Amino acid sequence: MRIWDVSARELDDRALLAEHRELHGLFNVLTLGRKGYATHPETLRWKGRLRALAERHDLEVEEFRRRGWPSGLRHATPIDRARIGRKESAEFPAPLQPLAQQRRLLRRKAQTRRPPGVRYALLPGKPGFERAIALRTEVFVREQQVPEEIEHDEHDDTAVHALATVSGTVVATGRLVVEGGTARIGRMAVARERRGSGLGRAILQLLLAEARRMGLPAARLHAQTHARNFYAREGFRECSEVFQEAGIDHVEMEKRLRPQRSERGRISVRT
Repeated sequence: MRIWDVSARELDDRALLAEHRELHGLFNVLTLGRKGYATHPETLRWKGRLRALAERHDLEVEEFRRRGWPSGLRHATPIDRARIGRKESAEFPAPLQPLAQQRRLLRRKAQTRRPPGVRYALLPGKPGFERAIALRTEVFVREQQVPEEIEHDEHDDTAVHALATVSGTVVATGRLVVEGGTARIGRMAVARERRGSGLGRAILQLLLAEARRMGLPAARLHAQTHARNFYAREGFRECSEVFQEAGIDHVEMEKRLRPQRSERGRISVRT
């Protein structure tokens, strides 16, 4: 749990959303007496300062609007100000760390999530598959021992393929297939040396943005069980029991999609 002291404008999209979720959790701990974080340093720092916490919340919501990000505004649930007592202060607490130190930490986190020098693209059908096949073969066939004859299927010729490249080399990929009026996401793969850098999330967001552009109401995928927490953090919910696919445990997951309202509201994957 961490509420940053720097301006909300200095937070990247993921940090802004994460803080907003944490802020609501902290507000509930302070007003409802929940014990989980009752002695956490951040809880103690904001104790007696609910008006200031509500003000921070308003700044975040305003930042969502400034960025023209409707998909972020859906997270901006209102603070129940009726739970703020008269004695609660509007004065912000002392910073947890010096602001310069916080900015350095935020920059490091942002660089880890989305490495510099990465280019993203969406390619249809065969051209996209031909760019993605080398990485998919390395990850699925060589690493995970998926039979090569089932790694490539008839959907590759009609799918939309998302690619992340560094110096022309594909380092992450995924595909989107329209199936029964729903976006079916699959073949998510990241090069071994690039895992944990945020590329998987960037590819997923690129595919979800394309699904919204198509007006599809939901996205589904078969998540390997070790990766289901990753998809859960991105809003997917499990909708099946564990099953085996290509000899690997999977679970089906689904995410409801809100239609895009304007070009300005489109999710962008920054490079």
